[in-house]
Amino acid sequence: MIIALLWAAAVAVGVCLHAGAESSPSDGGGGPHVLPPIAALKTPPGVPLIAMALHPRCPCSPASVDELESLAGRSFQPVTVVVLVSTPAEDSEEWDEAFDRISRKLTSMRVIKDRAGAIAASLGMHASGATLIYDSAGRLVFSGGLTLARGMAGANPAAIEAMKRAGCSEAALPVDTHSPVFGCRLIEPGHREEVR
Repeated sequence: MIIALLWAAAVAVGVCLHAGAESSPSDGGGGPHVLPPIAALKTPPGVPLIAMALHPRCPCSPASVDELESLAGRSFQPVTVVVLVSTPAEDSEEWDEAFDRISRKLTSMRVIKDRAGAIAASLGMHASGATLIYDSAGRLVFSGGLTLARGMAGANPAAIEAMKRAGCSEAALPVDTHSPVFGCRLIEPGHREEVR
C-alpha cells in the first residue's frame, strides 16, 4: 500500500512538472528598438510592420497564425506582415511541404523561408510565435507572443494596443511592450534539426 502511494505521488509530481514546462513561456527575445535594414522586412515608408517567426512543426503555430491574421485585420491602415518560417539549412521535401502549407494559408502576407532561422535569430526571435511590431517610423512598439497561453487562441491585449500605436505618427517615442511567447524553440544557425 505504501509503495502504491509513493508511486502515485511520484507520477503526480512528474505530471505537474511536465505540465508546467509545457505551459510556461519560451524566450521570445526583445527585438531591435529600431527596424534594421533587412531586405525581407522592407516596408513602404510610413507603413507599420508586423513580423512573426514560426516553426512549421510546432503544434502552437496554428493559434499564433490565427491571432496574427486577426491582429492584421484590426488595422485601419495598410500594414506589412512578414512571416519568417524557420527551416533547416538543408533542403528536405518534408520541410518544403510544411513551408508550402503555411504559404498557401497566408496569401495576404509575405511568407519567407528562413533557412536555419538566420533572420529570426538576428532579430532576437527564438520561439515560434515570437512577434515584433514596428510603428510607421520603424520604432519597436511590441515584442512577444500574440497568444495568451500555449496553443490557445485568444487576443493579447498588449499586442492590440501596440497595433493601435503603430499607426500613429506622433513624435513621442512609443512604449515598447514585451509579452511572453508560448511556442517551440526555433531552428537556429548552427543547430541541426532532425529531418524525418
